[in-house]
Amino acid sequence: MRLARFLIVMIILFSLSCVALLCNCHGSKANATPEDETDAAMQKEVVDTGQERFVVDEATKERIDSWIKRNNLNRYGDPKGTAYVGGTPLFNMKTGKTMDRYQYILKKHPELLTSQEH
Repeated sequence: MRLARFLIVMIILFSLSCVALLCNCHGSKANATPEDETDAAMQKEVVDTGQERFVVDEATKERIDSWIKRNNLNRYGDPKGTAYVGGTPLFNMKTGKTMDRYQYILKKHPELLTSQEH
């Protein structure tokens, strides 16, 4: 009976340590507020779509945000109600890295790089 309790406690501790490690992979973004995300989004980012690298400027970000509103999509450019493992499509559990929201959207919708309305 003692061995069973010991094993249960060890399994719980192991599980908690795994969760703690995953949370630390997010770095300072784990406790980021929406304001922090907005401040980060105001900076220019270099995005790699697989074919080319480019800088996302403010006009492109505004175009993306406008496209999201016009098409009644969630903040990631996906249909509203889309569920994501881990609560966000921006975190890659394999690499432990978080992708910028605009990178995610532009990888899925590279046509938004142009100034044409979509």
